[in-house]
Amino acid sequence: MGGGGRLGVDIVLGVAGIFIVLAMLGYLLFILLIGPILCERAYACYEMGSAFITKGELTEAEAQFARALRIYERVVGRDHPCAASLRALSA
Repeated sequence: MGGGGRLGVDIVLGVAGIFIVLAMLGYLLFILLIGPILCERAYACYEMGSAFITKGELTEAEAQFARALRIYERVVGRDHPCAASLRALSA
C-alpha cells in the first residue's frame, strides 16, 4: 500500500516534465519563426528612421529608432550588438 504515494509523485513529475517540454517548444517556435519576422520589422523601422533623418524629420526618426530598439531588445536581448547600436543612435 505504501507504493501508492510514489505513483502520485511520478505522475506529478511526469506532468511537470510535459509542461517543461511544451514551454521549451514554445520558446523554440518563437525563436525560429516569430523572432526573424520581428527582426525584419525592427530593421524596417531602422530604415524608416534613417529615411526620416535624411528628410530632416528628427522627431519621426527618433520614434522609429526607439520602436526598432524595443523590438530588438525583446527578440535578441539588450546586450545584442544591434540593440547597442540603436541605443547609441537614440542617445
